[in-house]
Amino acid sequence: GELVDWLHEAGALHAKGKLAGVILNAGAYTHTSVALQDAIKREGLAWLVYEIEESHWTSLDAAREAVSCVRLDGRTLADVAQEAGVRCVADTRLLSDVAEALHDAVLTSVPGEVVDPIRVGAAWIVLRVSAKRPPSPAEPLVRAAAEAQVETRVTAPLVESRIVWEKQGP
Repeated sequence: GELVDWLHEAGALHAKGKLAGVILNAGAYTHTSVALQDAIKREGLAWLVYEIEESHWTSLDAAREAVSCVRLDGRTLADVAQEAGVRCVADTRLLSDVAEALHDAVLTSVPGEVVDPIRVGAAWIVLRVSAKRPPSPAEPLVRAAAEAQVETRVTAPLVESRIVWEKQGP
């Protein structure tokens, strides 16, 4: 667009020795809705938003018992984990921030259901997806990821093509 054309002109002036350099604040571009929507469209599933409760168990039997307590007794995963002395973390994440071993379970889970134990390293993970939302620039996690991606996409090529690093000193 116009910004890129202007930067190319500035590069030509720099090559002729008529311009020392350009300072670009790409931050403003990262906040335009078009740039953010484009970034969100590119990422698709990776930026789906999930509210997740996750607990790590040392044995498969204990993890299965936790699942049973949630499914059959109607208890919350947090209560079952607390009673067993196991930490339970509840947070909001993008799919891209979920451990890869959990992707299939998270993608296919129905909000509110607890997922069968999944082995990750030495632990058995029990998780519950309480909500799923499509990516939107109104979602803070999605907006932050999109802004970071847009800023990188805008500035990285410009930095590589326009900045010449010179060594200082003797």
